[in-house]
Amino acid sequence: MSIVQTTMTVIVVFVSAPLGLLFATAAFSLRPLILAPLAAKLVQDRCSVPVGLLLAAQGPAFVASAVMGVSVTALRLGIEPYLRAMYLLPVLMIVGAVIYCAMLWYLVPDFTRQFAARLRRGGGHAALP
Repeated sequence: MSIVQTTMTVIVVFVSAPLGLLFATAAFSLRPLILAPLAAKLVQDRCSVPVGLLLAAQGPAFVASAVMGVSVTALRLGIEPYLRAMYLLPVLMIVGAVIYCAMLWYLVPDFTRQFAARLRRGGGHAALP
């Protein structure tokens, strides 16, 4: 899989770089979506994990990040004329983090409770059971 990812990265860079930074960034961002079916097939074949289970596990994080992205973009459009860039970025970062955490708390409350308890004990860096 790493050989495929490296090859795909080289191809994306060579094809998109002459077209400008914005196009190259968009192309590089789409690379994981293009490779996702291959990764899902490998997990299914090598580890016997059904693709549906794999996608279901990613669901809450995807929904939380989508809601956060839309919210931060809407907030930026609303407050950008009133704040200088050096104040706007920290505000958007904090609001985005709060929205993401709130969405995870709503979507997977048991996991977030376990994670919060682990952070309070000072062991936030360790993997959850």
